[in-house]
Amino acid sequence: MQVLLFIAILMGFAPSWAISNSTCVELFSIYANRADELLAQNKLQEAAWELEAQGREDLAVQLTQEILTELSKANDLPYTPKKWTKLGSDKPDPVTGQAGHNNTTYLITAGRVQGVLKFGRTTAIIEPLAMKLGRILKVKVPASVAVKIGGRIASLQYYLRDLPTAEAAGDIMFSYKTEFFDYLLLEPDRNSGNFLISKNNEQILIDNEYLLNSEITFLHTNLTPIQTNQRGLTPFLQNKLKLLLKEDPVFAAHLYDVKTMKRVLEVIDSSTLKDKANIHDWILNFFGTYRNYYRSLKNIPNPNDSVG
Repeated sequence: MQVLLFIAILMGFAPSWAISNSTCVELFSIYANRADELLAQNKLQEAAWELEAQGREDLAVQLTQEILTELSKANDLPYTPKKWTKLGSDKPDPVTGQAGHNNTTYLITAGRVQGVLKFGRTTAIIEPLAMKLGRILKVKVPASVAVKIGGRIASLQYYLRDLPTAEAAGDIMFSYKTEFFDYLLLEPDRNSGNFLISKNNEQILIDNEYLLNSEITFLHTNLTPIQTNQRGLTPFLQNKLKLLLKEDPVFAAHLYDVKTMKRVLEVIDSSTLKDKANIHDWILNFFGTYRNYYRSLKNIPNPNDSVG
């Protein structure tokens, strides 16, 4: 209860006298840090990530839920695109290559936060899924919800102000973490305009509406063509895994953890994706081949080889 009140106080949802002075002093002495500064600036998503980095999962989860609640207030808004800030316009579809793909996005205010609004049933399904999967895989994806404004279905993703795109920052190299996230989850559209660079040089993945598309035949992320009957990592990905082990061994080990695979598959299986059976098989195969190659690099015995 005290944790919930602490979040409420920092976000302005409860008066500071809601808990005793001694408890306030104790809590603030623990959390009066970078997260506190971010909350004071109304940078809620950044504060949630900071709390998560500190190992304060309970607070991070609670704050993320508050962000989703704020974003969901867009459901009460009228459809007034002329009053919104336009962020993007039509561009060719990265899967079909056809021109005229409706990719118009808007910046709107919902409750106490701002969000990037994109209309369409697909994005309304995929962006919230990307957020959930990013959290499981320890990849930064902003909070997103499905909303309905003026009868139109859309996704609304938390807007991270003051952070440049990779293109604007002149940093167009994908991290190994980003590359494995995109390969695992069938993302064809990653480019320097749809990931941001944080203050501590982490990549934040936005504009994920093409994630989990089983019809993709090529990933436009310098990765190899998808072959659904593939039974081993391609030489390209084998080399990437070797580099990942050097650059980010914690993330590499997290992908190896069978609990990570199970949590990802649970999200896929409980989704409303049209082709989730094939996507499930692809992800299961990826984890299997990844784990085999990881074991070979780390000289870990295969549990299937054990006797008894």
